[in-house]
Amino acid sequence: AYQAQQHVQQYNQIKNDIAMLGSFGASPTKAILSQIERDQIVTTPQSFDSPWGANELLAPLGTPFALDILNVVDYVTDAGAKNPTIGLIYQNDEAGADSVRGYEAARSAYGFDDAGQEPFKPGDTDFTAQVQRMKSQGADVVYIQALPGPAASIIGAGATLGFTPQWVLTGPAFVENLMTKDGVAGSAPTPIAAALDGVLVTMFAAPWGDPAVPGMEQMLADQAEYAPDQPPSVYFTFGYAQAKVQAAILAKAIADGDLSREGILAAKTSLGDVDLQGLVPDVTYGGEADFPSRASLIQAIDAAQPGFLRTVEPSFMGTAAKSYRLE
Repeated sequence: AYQAQQHVQQYNQIKNDIAMLGSFGASPTKAILSQIERDQIVTTPQSFDSPWGANELLAPLGTPFALDILNVVDYVTDAGAKNPTIGLIYQNDEAGADSVRGYEAARSAYGFDDAGQEPFKPGDTDFTAQVQRMKSQGADVVYIQALPGPAASIIGAGATLGFTPQWVLTGPAFVENLMTKDGVAGSAPTPIAAALDGVLVTMFAAPWGDPAVPGMEQMLADQAEYAPDQPPSVYFTFGYAQAKVQAAILAKAIADGDLSREGILAAKTSLGDVDLQGLVPDVTYGGEADFPSRASLIQAIDAAQPGFLRTVEPSFMGTAAKSYRLE
């Protein structure tokens, strides 16, 4: 559940029966973090908050939100050579706070004209005020840190107001059902689909079926054998990569002869590089604490693709992202 209180309750129900954990969402994961640390359970967070990389009990993968913003600003400004007016609309939670960190670091590094930062609360449904302020500031590029429902409503509000900047979505703001009702290519498009075409996404996993991705053929073969009814989904790809990370940690613990929670933690912290074959950026665990990845996979929404995404930049790392550190 994406409710912190429910997340804590569910964790308490299962904690005595598990060796590892997957935890969905930045705020819910933060809510159970002290318990994870007390119970010594290695956890793969299904979120992209920058601080995760500093906690040895967490096994994050994917580029953090702050670094995604740094990279996409480098991309749209051509490393600072161009000076568009850029703004941020974000959900006021842990994920949003990380995007604000990245946005402010990008503004300092690249000196773009700032259209401002417009927050909204979880559960909000009307985004006219935030979009109107972006329009009044002349924003050329607007980055949206949100879940899919609010992201679609924000872009829809822009279309209603005749405001069509270059929208950029964080990865979790996109889901295939934004394009068609059942999320499958070839089905009837949703009312927002046309407005989404060409929107950039700092995505967390490779587009479905991309032949340039070394691990795609094996993933599709496994999907056909074990989940034949699964439609193309970038979330399936990310989950598959997470499972590869969990398997690598457990394989190391087995090789070390210790499958206790302490042994699994020791395996994770000494694992080293994990080759995810382009499905998501490779990760390294052990040594100096760092972000799981500093490069961003920049994609564009494209209704002609099986998963509605095509790669623009497969591994883009701007100058500011190379040296970024959490304060």
